[in-house]
Amino acid sequence: MSSGLVVVGLVLQTSLALAQGALPQLVDGGFETEFAAEQRDGWVPSKGGERMAVTAEAARTGTRGLAITSGGEECYVRQEITSSSRRPLLLTGWFRAAELKIDPEADPEQYARFYVHVHYAGRPYSDVTHLWVDIPPGTYDWRRLAVGIRPRPDLQPEKLWVTVAGRFQGVLHVDDVSLEPVRPYPGVDAAAWERADEAALISDLSVCRPKDALSDRRRRGRWKVLEYATAGFGGRCLAALPDTAAPPVTLPLGVSGWHAIYLGLGGHEEGGNVVRARVTGDAAYQFRSQGSGQIEEVFLKCADLTGRDLEFAQQAAGYSQAAVIMYAKLVPMTDAEAESVQAEERQRETKRLVATIDGFSFLYERNPTTREELLEEFEGYRATDFGTIWWCVSGADEVNYASRLGTICGADSDDFPREGDAYYASSVTTLIRKGIDITEVAVRAAHALGLKINIGLRPAAWHAPPPYEEFFVSDFYAAHPEWRCRDRDGTPVMRMSLAVPEVRQHLLGIFREVLRAEPDGLNVLYNRGMPVILWEEAFCNLFRERYGEDAKEVPEDDPRLYALRGEILTGFMREIRVLLDEHARATGGRRLELSAMVLHTEEDNRKFGIDVERWVKEGLIDLIGVYHGASHTSAKPIEMSFFRRITEGTNVTVHPCMVAWALPSTEEMLRNAVGFYDEGADGILFWDPSGLSRNGVLWPIVGRMGHLEEVRLRAGMSKPKPVTLSLTRYGDCVYGRWTPMAGF
Repeated sequence: MSSGLVVVGLVLQTSLALAQGALPQLVDGGFETEFAAEQRDGWVPSKGGERMAVTAEAARTGTRGLAITSGGEECYVRQEITSSSRRPLLLTGWFRAAELKIDPEADPEQYARFYVHVHYAGRPYSDVTHLWVDIPPGTYDWRRLAVGIRPRPDLQPEKLWVTVAGRFQGVLHVDDVSLEPVRPYPGVDAAAWERADEAALISDLSVCRPKDALSDRRRRGRWKVLEYATAGFGGRCLAALPDTAAPPVTLPLGVSGWHAIYLGLGGHEEGGNVVRARVTGDAAYQFRSQGSGQIEEVFLKCADLTGRDLEFAQQAAGYSQAAVIMYAKLVPMTDAEAESVQAEERQRETKRLVATIDGFSFLYERNPTTREELLEEFEGYRATDFGTIWWCVSGADEVNYASRLGTICGADSDDFPREGDAYYASSVTTLIRKGIDITEVAVRAAHALGLKINIGLRPAAWHAPPPYEEFFVSDFYAAHPEWRCRDRDGTPVMRMSLAVPEVRQHLLGIFREVLRAEPDGLNVLYNRGMPVILWEEAFCNLFRERYGEDAKEVPEDDPRLYALRGEILTGFMREIRVLLDEHARATGGRRLELSAMVLHTEEDNRKFGIDVERWVKEGLIDLIGVYHGASHTSAKPIEMSFFRRITEGTNVTVHPCMVAWALPSTEEMLRNAVGFYDEGADGILFWDPSGLSRNGVLWPIVGRMGHLEEVRLRAGMSKPKPVTLSLTRYGDCVYGRWTPMAGF
């Protein structure tokens, strides 16, 4: 290896980076005094001062505030603050607008922003960090906006410019601007902890053991050790290609007490970067990925590291992933911080979030074949605001456990539509052969994390068209074509009809099997595959008995069709409720929950027989998930007023759904959450959020979306940015201002 690098083993952060520095002080955040002569003495109108006034009319608190009245001219007011602090800071302010008009399409120079410049000692303006949040147009009462301030870790801050600026038409009032350090919590930037300047950085990962798992060349079954350097420190990283199949390794830590643990993950140009990491003694690895910069620093967890080390592993089974680990950072926590983190994990007040796990995707992606590997799907939910898991058996009766009634997809196949389908079949059949019950593992894993778990199914998931026709096909479905749904003209539909008693009893049999694992309840996902009742013979016979008419001859929107379908599905929910109550009595346990995902408007639910109002009135259901965008439904927004009305005065909770793999921007996601909470939602339900848990920027936000006031603040905040570092050398390659690999 080259000897030209400074390789850091276990060192104090202060020996390789700059100390935290004193916290900056904002002057006159309430605009109580007239404008100052110098920016470091308070607020100074830097442009358009004639359109600004400190006035009682603009006061939110105190006696005065700032009023900006503009007809389209640029204006801004600024305060310069001496600041050597490297701690993450939060700048907040309150804004009120009257006919504030911003039309960047008509005039690209129109804007309104709450802005921060971070200047660095001895560095030119081109190195300044620019951070801001856009002030929204319109007319509104006071709302709080925030800018997260994270100075570059490799430069020494010198001063901040705090600015309210814009080119707009209308009136903007500003008051109660404040600047404070970010409160430490799991997932926050490492520099936010009280003792961040005492952090230990382990950048020489060649000390990992066993030694025979490491190599100075690319070899299968070995981590390659590469030297690297940044502007602030150097080290030796561990790197594995997607097909390396590198074994687990242990990094000795040699520290004691509570620490916040961060990992520096390096990029892999072709295959991304996914690392499995845990503290020795943990039940399972957690996944973390690198998504920004040449090195991204991501949070792993808070833990007492006395007598414990770190373990790293590659995702080598299933769809394998590259892995590059640059360093580990250990931030010592104060006693108060450690107590706060432990109290947060124990409390239940903010555990408002629900996660669906489909029981298929992680088997498809990772081919787990041990209990420990199964637990990895759950470990990411530890110390978050998720309080309930909806765990799916995979389909309707297409299941992922040893079943007397259900079908295991692909169990008899040797030719699969997708590589992941082969992984799924291999995973499930191997687990069954080993005597591992995946449902029992899921229930125990959830309970070990303090989560409730409802076991669910998708009542329309029986069969799929080519190329999946021999993989996604239920034996029960294949054996009973006479019980399938049929359209008005007799066309068969790829569903089994819940108007058929035998179909309902078959699904109840699946539920009866999974209750042996002692979950907290059962769940039905009506958002997938509606309708489950059409004009098949069983339904038409019931309609004729009830109304004396042919169901195929009345209009498709005849309310009697809707009512009868609703009666049938309500009957199914009653049957599940009876099953739950019988199980509780037989086992001497508590009342078990029944939850369901339903459609997003009263009209859509009624159309498909989902009489959720009746379910609430009869006490059949305990938790409602509300899904927007199901097949054959309207494009209207979620009708929270309907759900609030039908659950008022009950213990039934309502959780609008966000689809994790189709989220809008972070800002819009948070604004939507605030809107749902303001409209009466009890929490948020995330569809398939497990993949988010490896995202070092997004997961700490999603995982705390049960903290209502925090969600409100974040919704008015600038976009979060990852903590990244640039390489100056990697292996034998020097990194400069010219793009590497551009010549290929």
